[in-house]
Amino acid sequence: MLMIEQLLKEGYSLIPLKDGKPAIKWEKYQTEKATIKEIFGWFQEFGDINLGIVTG
Repeated sequence: MLMIEQLLKEGYSLIPLKDGKPAIKWEKYQTEKATIKEIFGWFQEFGDINLGIVTG
């Protein structure tokens, strides 16, 4: 959790990755950042995920 909070604080936009691919439609996260609540919701919804940083 601390790393997620730090990345959000530094301005990174995070999305869930499943098997190396986005687990959601991620285009809106090019201009918006997910909240910590959304991110924890992804872990509940998708189970074992990684997080990716939106870079473009």
